[in-house]
Order: sequence, then C-alpha cells, then structure tokens
Amino acid sequence: MTRKGYGFERRVRKMLERCDWTVVRPQIGSADLIAMRNGITWLIKCKGGNKGITEGEKRKLLEWAGGHKHMIPVLAVRGHTKAMMEKVFFRNLRTGRTLRMKLRVSGDQLLEISEGNRRRILVRLKKELSRLQKRYRLGLELKLAWLPDLVQSVSQVGGKPVELSGEVVGTTIYVYESDEQVALATVRHEFLEAVITDEMTSVYVDAFNALKEVIEKAAYDRKEKLIDKLAEVI
Repeated sequence: MTRKGYGFERRVRKMLERCDWTVVRPQIGSADLIAMRNGITWLIKCKGGNKGITEGEKRKLLEWAGGHKHMIPVLAVRGHTKAMMEKVFFRNLRTGRTLRMKLRVSGDQLLEISEGNRRRILVRLKKELSRLQKRYRLGLELKLAWLPDLVQSVSQVGGKPVELSGEVVGTTIYVYESDEQVALATVRHEFLEAVITDEMTSVYVDAFNALKEVIEKAAYDRKEKLIDKLAEVI
C-alpha cells in the first residue's frame, strides 16, 4: 500500500473509532480493516485514490463475507468532487447502498452523542420495541440495532438517493435517526411495517397453498380419467 493509501486507511479507521466502532487491521484476508459494533461487522476495502475496486477484489470480499447478514463487505472511498474530497463514503458491496458518516454541519465533524446518552436512548428504544411486542403479541423475534452515526441511502425510482430513517433486515430493526423522538417514531413505524408485511405474506402463502391443492386435485382427477379412457381402448 502506498503512503497516500495508508493515510486514507488511517483516516477511515480514526473516523470509525470516534463513532465507537472497534477497528482492527487483519493479518490475512481481503479486507484492509475490520470494524465491529452492535453485532455488525464491516469488512472494509479502502480506496482513497482515483482507482476503484477491481472485480477480483470485490469478489474476494464478497466471498469472505459469505451469506452472513451481519457481516457486510464495504468499500470506503473519498468524495468525487473537490468540495467532497474530505468526506469518506462507505458503500455496501452486497446491496450497492451508500453509507455515510453523519455530519453535524460540514467537513469531518462527526455528530456527537455522549456515551451516557447513547446507552439511555438505546435502552429506551429497546423498551419501546418490547412494549409493542407485548401489546400486539406479534414480531416477538424482532431485535433492535441503533446506528445514529450512519446515513443509510437507497436509490428509489428515478435514481434519486433517499436517506432511510430505518429498515428491517431479517429479524433486526435498524434505526439510523440520532434524534431520540424521531428514533422512537422510527421503531414504531418499522415494527408495524414488519408485522403487517409478515401477516400479508402469510395470507399470500395460505392462498397459494390452497390454490396449489385445488390444481393438484384437478390434475389428479384429469389424469385418472385419461387412464380410464386408455384402459378401455386397450
């Protein structure tokens, strides 16, 4: 790695550590850095220059991550324009979504939330999820991960990136909002969306199974009639 590349890697590491990620530099493997927080692991490839990640590097990182939902292959790059050069952007190589460290105003000043407030807000968010689960007796398998230092973007129809307040991946509700009240509202929204989607999916599955049973019975009856007709000819 060049001195410039190592400098960018150090910048990425420092930025993550300031947001309470545990970051190590692996001795083996395809990642430049491994970052861990709240049960999530990022396998990070750092590209601070003009050259992007090669297909071979991307493939190796994806293979290393495997199918584990909480192990994410990530590409760390600088902003493309001169005004954005001092910002670091992270892209999930599995989904193509962009992750960005949340900034207070501009530059490299990170959003600051004291450790005491982090613990207090996280406890409150988890209590809210537990309250919803007990009230509705649904979504009992859901867990919560609060990541207030990240901006999760997803491209909508038309190509315009829209920042997410939260999302459900597998059985985990991810909340990206740093404001306590907005984060609470996000927990409620994502919980209701998850359980309603699950119930609607169950309806479709039941309807499909019922239709499948009707089709299989009709096919069986038709086959038996055909066999009877052929038997008469023989």
